[in-house]
Amino acid sequence: MTHPYRLRLPGLTTVPARVRTALAQQVVNDRGPEFETVVREIKAGLRPIMGTANNVLLFAASGTGMMEASLANVMAPGDKALFICNSQFADRFTVIAGGLGLQADKLDVPWGEAVDIAVLQERLAATDYRAVIAIHNECSTGAVADLSAIGAAVRETDALLIVDSVSGIEMQQDRWGVDTLVSASQKALMCPTGLGLVSVSEKAWRIIDTDAPRARYY
Repeated sequence: MTHPYRLRLPGLTTVPARVRTALAQQVVNDRGPEFETVVREIKAGLRPIMGTANNVLLFAASGTGMMEASLANVMAPGDKALFICNSQFADRFTVIAGGLGLQADKLDVPWGEAVDIAVLQERLAATDYRAVIAIHNECSTGAVADLSAIGAAVRETDALLIVDSVSGIEMQQDRWGVDTLVSASQKALMCPTGLGLVSVSEKAWRIIDTDAPRARYY
């Protein structure tokens, strides 16, 4: 049987045999020195992959959970964020923002196409946003964002740049000016589902540390 159209999504990736073998080992004390050593090694290994000198935080959460955490920790109800919407996961980000009581302004772009940087700059000049949200690699269309250009535009403002890079391939967080980078284990990292990752810039940490306490933290 032939199929005239197939949609191939880079979703869950094949987990290598050595990773599956490691999962079969006995668990260790999560408060002991062995566990601490493993976590330290994981973070050290992730920093060059994410292109950052920042600390990498690990969460028992999905990529969607990390998307919510990235908003909840730097924004309060009523804050404005600009979402570059050219894909399924960008639209999901706006739904999450609505659930947190944020004002989610959309910069709509045809699915599969890149944002026009000049249009982005116009929107940023017209409105004072707390954050700009972009998807690094959109697995529903295969579109890859030019984060270097987006980061340069956002750096001209006080806004934070928050990026979903769950299926990202190359990431240079510090060089591109990404303030909050979220990812997860099950796609580009070729690991089982269930581990969320986030790296936060000094600029974002200043907001987290100085903002008024919120009803929820992640």
